[in-house]
Amino acid sequence: MVVQVKNNQPKLRAAVVDQFQAVFDAGKEKIVSEIKDKHHVRIEERYVFQLKAKLPKELADKSPTV
Repeated sequence: MVVQVKNNQPKLRAAVVDQFQAVFDAGKEKIVSEIKDKHHVRIEERYVFQLKAKLPKELADKSPTV
């Protein structure tokens, strides 16, 4: 499952960012997919990382698919 979290969901975004940051800080990140495209003189890079979500109960109840 891929989850995109935007800035208009600040609590959910902060919880997701915190979890990924902890993995990055520990040096345990693994890229699952890497995409580099060049369109209209613009280079777009996307990296996909995967980890199990551990959200606070309040957020897990509101976003059960994360």
